[in-house]
Amino acid sequence: MGATICSGTQAEQLVVQHGRVCGVQTDSGFFSCDQVIIAGGLDSMRLLEQVGFEYPLYPVKGEAVSVSLKEHPLEYTLYADDIYLVPKRNNELWIGATSLPHQFDKEVSIGSLEGLLARASAWLPRVREASFICTWAGLRPQAVAGRPCIGPVPGVEGVYAAVGHYRNGVLLSEATGRAIAALLKGASVAELGISGFSPERIKEASE
Repeated sequence: MGATICSGTQAEQLVVQHGRVCGVQTDSGFFSCDQVIIAGGLDSMRLLEQVGFEYPLYPVKGEAVSVSLKEHPLEYTLYADDIYLVPKRNNELWIGATSLPHQFDKEVSIGSLEGLLARASAWLPRVREASFICTWAGLRPQAVAGRPCIGPVPGVEGVYAAVGHYRNGVLLSEATGRAIAALLKGASVAELGISGFSPERIKEASE
């Protein structure tokens, strides 16, 4: 679609002139633009604060484990209050996830791993016979306000936010992307039915 992806590039500074964004300074150089979407998870706070908009986020650490079922793979996602099991290709099964607020590390503890496997085995006993593949952890961006922030950032023209989705970012990514694309083309948050998530509404509620 003509996009250029600069993987591993750190956005350091939004460059604003006369109340409008005109580019982004990164550790790989300056990128000129007239529209910027801030969708960087926890790191979004730093960039939003540069244009005078505060939207506090805090990390909620989530740990998960992947195993390989020897036979009879699960054919659907199993979701319960304290566990979810997601079948993948080649008999792989993802088991998640812990929820540990205000933890910044991405290590997986033995206690968490034991808890995940025990809960998964209670729902699907054949997990006990599965072979281990890997573990991982991530930091979910939870908004102190309790809801995502989606829309144009007040006080500077051309800056948009899409942050604070907590653990539903993957599920809401398509809807959020479509909304942001429509906003960039001139639609309003009212037209899209997302006024409750707009930075303007959130700023007013905090004042």
